[in-house]
Formats: sequence, C-alpha cells, structure tokens
Amino acid sequence: MQLFTENTITTILPLVAERSGRCLAAVARLWGIVLVANIVGAFIAAAFMTQTSGIAPDLLATINGLSHHATGFAASEGFLRAIPAGILVASIVWMMPGQNGGEVVLIVVFTWLIAAGDFTHIIAGSVEMWVLILQGELTAQPALFGFFLPVLAGNIAGGTLVFALLAWGQVKAEVEEEQ
Repeated sequence: MQLFTENTITTILPLVAERSGRCLAAVARLWGIVLVANIVGAFIAAAFMTQTSGIAPDLLATINGLSHHATGFAASEGFLRAIPAGILVASIVWMMPGQNGGEVVLIVVFTWLIAAGDFTHIIAGSVEMWVLILQGELTAQPALFGFFLPVLAGNIAGGTLVFALLAWGQVKAEVEEEQ
C-alpha cells in the first residue's frame, strides 16, 4: 500500500537529522523493499494487460502507444522529466495530513499534473516498461539503463534532494530542540 516515491520525506527527514550509517541503512532497506514490491505489482498489472484476454485489442494498442511514449525518452530526458514527478508525489505526502476528506481529490489533481506535464514516474512507468518487455518490444538493457535507472534517479532527486531537503528547512529548528 506504499508507493516508492511516497517514502521520500518521511524517511529522509530522520536521516538528515541523525546522519548515521544505521539510519542510511534503514532508509535503503525501506526503499528497497517498497521499490521491489512496487515493481512486482507493476509486473502483475502489465501481465494482466498483455497475457490475458481482460483487455480489448484496441485498448491494448493504445496502451502500447502510451508505453512506447513513456519509455521512449533519452535517458537524460527521462531523468529530467522525473524530477518534477518526484517533487509532485512528495508534495502529496506533505499535504495529505492537512486534508480532511479531500485526499482523493488531492491525489487525482497531482496525478493529473504529472500526466499533463508529461513527466516520468518510476512506478507508473514500470507498468508501461513491463508491457513492452512482456510483448518482446523492449529488451532488458534499454529498459534498465534507458528508462528505469534514469527515472528512478530523477524521482529520487526531485522527491528527496529537492523537496525533502526544503521540508527539512521548515522543521529543522523543531527537531533540533527535541534532541
């Protein structure tokens, strides 16, 4: 029930406060578990779309077109397009506690912003990556080095380096008072 990029602020702020190898290892462990679980979920969704009769052929053709678009950027462009997506998803997490019944609207609006901006996101894009891999239209090396790793790095840069560190500036004084 966790998205990988949702775990930027809540894991990085304690790391910035503590700055220890133990805390870094805990962040890496959490990120690894959540990322692998999300990628497995993306694979299952893609397998359903491509390996069953659950999706009409004309809809699958549209999904294929979207998948080629999402995974077709140069690695550097995929990285740059992933930074705003990381910021937007981290913003959702930051804003969620202030919502009182408007959580779904918040998620829909920010998800729409990611799509409208044509930004890349590692989890949504992984479904599209798997769709192409399962149909033999994308091989492992371009999937990994042309899409997956650059987009993952961009989402981390946007959600962690940009947004979480800005958030740290807002709570730094409070955290240091408690220590």
